[in-house]
Amino acid sequence: MTRPPEPTAARAPDPSGAAAFEDLPTPVWETTGPDHRVGTANRAARELVGGPSPLGRPLHRALPGLDADALARVAAVRAGGAPERVVWVIDLDGRRAVLEADLVPVARPGPDGAGVLVQAREVDGPGSDRAATRTAQQALLPGTLPVLPGFELAGRYVPGAVATGGDWFDVVVTDDGAVVLQTGDVVGDGPAAAAAMASLRAVLRTALAEGTGLADALALLDRAAGRDADGRGAAVCVVVLDPTTGAFAHARCGHPAPAVRGVDGALRLLDAGGAPPLGLDAAPPVVDHDRLEPGETLLLHTRGLLARTGALPAALPVPAPGAHGPRAAGPADAVSDALLGALLPRPLDGDVALLAAHRRDEPVRELLLAMPADVGRLGDLRERLTAWLDALDVAVETLTALPLVVTELASNAVEHAYADVDAPGEVRVSVVLERTGDVRVVVEDDGRWRPDPGPGPDRHAGGLGLVVVHELARTVDIDTGSSGTRVTAVCAARRPAVVSRGAVPALRIVGDPLTLHDRPGTPPAVVVAGPVDTATVAQLRAAVLRVSAGGTRPVVVDLTAATVLSSAGVRLLHETTGFPVPPQVVAPGGTPSGEVLRMTGFTRRPDTGGRSGART
Repeated sequence: MTRPPEPTAARAPDPSGAAAFEDLPTPVWETTGPDHRVGTANRAARELVGGPSPLGRPLHRALPGLDADALARVAAVRAGGAPERVVWVIDLDGRRAVLEADLVPVARPGPDGAGVLVQAREVDGPGSDRAATRTAQQALLPGTLPVLPGFELAGRYVPGAVATGGDWFDVVVTDDGAVVLQTGDVVGDGPAAAAAMASLRAVLRTALAEGTGLADALALLDRAAGRDADGRGAAVCVVVLDPTTGAFAHARCGHPAPAVRGVDGALRLLDAGGAPPLGLDAAPPVVDHDRLEPGETLLLHTRGLLARTGALPAALPVPAPGAHGPRAAGPADAVSDALLGALLPRPLDGDVALLAAHRRDEPVRELLLAMPADVGRLGDLRERLTAWLDALDVAVETLTALPLVVTELASNAVEHAYADVDAPGEVRVSVVLERTGDVRVVVEDDGRWRPDPGPGPDRHAGGLGLVVVHELARTVDIDTGSSGTRVTAVCAARRPAVVSRGAVPALRIVGDPLTLHDRPGTPPAVVVAGPVDTATVAQLRAAVLRVSAGGTRPVVVDLTAATVLSSAGVRLLHETTGFPVPPQVVAPGGTPSGEVLRMTGFTRRPDTGGRSGART
């Protein structure tokens, strides 16, 4: 801890100075006795914490969330130690607050004897420069990572309690499928550090994505850092991984060595090839080579992780699957959280970035499904696909978009491919996770579709199903021949990165049957839960017509809990805008229904007088 300047503003209160103490702009507490009970607290201190009066309460109860390390520092100062400046993390009614506090010993007559004067300031409160920097920093970091067939990736960013803004992680998949992992940090903190971080990350990302070799890319990054005062002294570690063989090249400048966690939990440091930090006209790093075997995990982390221990442990135990609940974290997530839990100092002075790449025991298998052309089987298709995606722990966007793409294509095949035949044919679905992090979906049938209007101005002529597909997929190709139709759609597959400690929340958007219930009110509502698709849309139509008296009375259609909204559901909502009294549609942003309506451009008709439309 560093010695703070001698305090001048917050001296121990006395009767003649009570008013001045009370009016100090920063929170001040004085503790007494070995249990550190609060004897005095000024107005700013009481307003900061709120709730019951802190007087007479132990400090750890007056400041909720104060940990044992903090109390140990108070005890050391009370016992005659020198004044200290410390950083505390407390809980203010559910809001995490970081305090920078000066601890000064005070002597008092009486049985309680010595105490400690605590003068604090909140360093990351709402509206503070640090809070703004942290928000900008997190916006610059990737919120999701690619989902790869041979590897599971995990990313973590933990903001520092005092300094933040300079650490980053990134993953780039090149056109040939190579996986580039990078972590780094710049010297300093605040907006300048965040800007320098963004610049260096962009230089490296662009160079490697365009196929520049690792050594040349680092030389380019070194020159860029040397031209920017805020970039000089930055540290970086880069790994270029072959997703098929597990072989990888790695190099680092001023950065901790990456490590490999073996199947037995032992950590192996890759400490060859290090070079000084960037921008200092130093010798270039040596590019070294290694290999990740099935079941092993590669770890990259920035310098802040070692602030407390100075080194990684020799081994890293990981809790068994299911130890923290029914949904077990994947290996990359479990190893990342175990490493943070073992080494992360509390409170954390600077920020920490971490990347993990776990080589799967076997690549993700292709999902192959065949079903009769029957709308009643679409739910089974969606269930199988969702289970496949759920095992990959994909991001909400992928978990929402991909089942919609597949079920819309299958629904089109069911409705149109065999319209002119007596017996329903077959629909075949193939879902493949490619090495680039894309999912290639192929839906085939033995019949014929109507022509695809494509994504242009006439796109609605082909039906809303293809509109949804074109909106959600990266590319769509429809091949219609005399023997059948083959549709290929390519979608991005992403999984969440985590910008603070804690597990990734699980989200299941399908799986339950459609349920509808009436909610009394003015106007009354039809509350929807479960999937609205080709097989269930008739139930919703009947409920809306019943409650609205055939479309003549106001009604709310609440889709907040709808787990799927297919093009059949969108069509129904468009139909209801033509009712004499169109319903009000509630589909909040971020829900599956809200996102579908946003992507398909659902709006009220001009002739409804503003009575309908989606409220998000």
